[in-house]
Amino acid sequence: MNKEDAELLEKLLAGDKQTAQEFYEKYSKLVYNFILATFRKYDTKYQEEAIEDLHSEVFVGFFEDDYKRLRQFEGRSSLATFVRTRTINLTIDHIRIMKRTASLDALLESPNGPLYNNLIKELNVLPDHGVIEAEDATVIIKMMLDELSDDERLFVRLYYFSGLNPDEIMERLNINRGSYDVKKQRVIEKLSECARKNIIR
Repeated sequence: MNKEDAELLEKLLAGDKQTAQEFYEKYSKLVYNFILATFRKYDTKYQEEAIEDLHSEVFVGFFEDDYKRLRQFEGRSSLATFVRTRTINLTIDHIRIMKRTASLDALLESPNGPLYNNLIKELNVLPDHGVIEAEDATVIIKMMLDELSDDERLFVRLYYFSGLNPDEIMERLNINRGSYDVKKQRVIEKLSECARKNIIR
């Protein structure tokens, strides 16, 4: 670690807010580029929202718990290398979770099964007569899921069908509570909007 890195880290760990902003500005582009490069290296489909979420998660991970992760930096490499390694590892973990997760296609087989009950009904988008034909429900559900990015589809699977509690989902996705709440709200808004567009009330 060079002198510049040491001075930046010392001020940052002392709680200087201006230095925290300098740290973010200095490494923001590097983090973004390595997330993107890792997605491409592993030939993984991605959307801009996934990159933005991971970008935020990297910096939240550095800043949370009184800079716990940065305090673990021993200075054997440059600070940029430390940031790069953390970014790549977090992105790879994200990719592995996505690839290990079974497809949602099986959940589309029965419109009266868990997908129908947990999405259509919970989102309160049933028509006034309370009935959706099986074929229509399947089409609507597919359209709803098509509105989501891959990581949002994964969140839907874990949130609605895995039986995991929020803490377990956060651990599985390697995200904190703030990211969990933002992702949940974004997913519900997208699903609700799509459902309401396609269900005649």
